[in-house]
Amino acid sequence: PTVTASPTLTASPTLTATPTPTWTMTGTTTPMVTPTVTPSPTWTATPSTTLTPSTTLTPSETPTPTLTPTASPTATPSPTVSGLLLGSVEYQGRPSPPSSAWRVSLQLWLYQDEVAAHQFSVTTDEIGTFSVPNIPGGVYDLVVRGPYTLRNRRNGVRIVSGVTAVHMGTLRTGDINEDNIIDIVDYSLFRTRYAAQDLRADLNGDGIVDILDFSLLRSNFGQMGDIVLTP
Repeated sequence: PTVTASPTLTASPTLTATPTPTWTMTGTTTPMVTPTVTPSPTWTATPSTTLTPSTTLTPSETPTPTLTPTASPTATPSPTVSGLLLGSVEYQGRPSPPSSAWRVSLQLWLYQDEVAAHQFSVTTDEIGTFSVPNIPGGVYDLVVRGPYTLRNRRNGVRIVSGVTAVHMGTLRTGDINEDNIIDIVDYSLFRTRYAAQDLRADLNGDGIVDILDFSLLRSNFGQMGDIVLTP
């Protein structure tokens, strides 16, 4: 046999220089940055004094209160003014005055602001006059009505101390039901009383209902009150 020599590999350590870091303190001067402190403005609320002008009244002298009597007005009632109203009227279809047919009962109203302040029942004499005493002074609208007549009105009559004379015109007859209008209702009432002794249709006051009364009714038919009298 052939002996073949095999090489034997033997690992020999190889020294390799491995750098080992060495720390060397090298004195290097590094400039230090010193922070610069910049003062920032700080707002501080400082109270400010505002001068407010004020008016101060400084009395030069010390006032001494003086009690001065003050006259208080005292309501003195004024005397009530009253007067006498002397009125007059005329009647249709009646004999000329003086006549007993003119003795007629009347209704009289005294209005103020369309409100009846006073109302009276009066009777005219033989010439158609009447009187009302002690009427409080003032301005009134006077309204008067006779039996079965329309109402007459006179506005703005001033009653003063003493006598106030007022003519209230001619009272127009025919208003049998006294509703202040002469119409078919009055004609119907008259017809049922014709030629009778019913004095509610005796328009001229002669004591009988006849053609004379009918003539008065017909002449005023269709009229209505209040009949306003002109000055």
